[in-house]
Amino acid sequence: MGTFMCSMGCAAFFKVLPLRIQEFDLNSLTFAQDSRSYLLQVCKQFLKKEDLVFFLSSFVPMINSLDSSRETAAKPGHQDYSMVKAKKYETLQVQIWELMPIFCRFNSARYSEAVATIIGYLEPMVNKNILGLRITALKTFSEIISHCKNTKVVTD
Repeated sequence: MGTFMCSMGCAAFFKVLPLRIQEFDLNSLTFAQDSRSYLLQVCKQFLKKEDLVFFLSSFVPMINSLDSSRETAAKPGHQDYSMVKAKKYETLQVQIWELMPIFCRFNSARYSEAVATIIGYLEPMVNKNILGLRITALKTFSEIISHCKNTKVVTD
């Protein structure tokens, strides 16, 4: 599966096998298989260079949705209150954010625009250590710097 993902590229792969994280109950015994959340770890292991624009258009909305669900599940008195579910939502968010550095290695026509957008997410991660993601944010900055140093022409 990882080789297939690597050869197809992330965008094409997730068109064929989309992540369905929000479509299934987190307490289901088959959540990982049904939601395909196991693919997050496959991405981490097999993807080498992917487009940051794809991360912003596909994964960031998913992260925002998971964050909203986490906040709802963490509210005492709410009908969906469950600290276990809140922690599971948080874990999924962290797993997706940890993919971000991989997506900073590919030069695309909209790279600088994507970097400008992603900085808005990275700043609170570094300054406030949101969800314990400071190291991931710093790795992302490092990948962006490395990409810019090693790319002869960074397209606008």
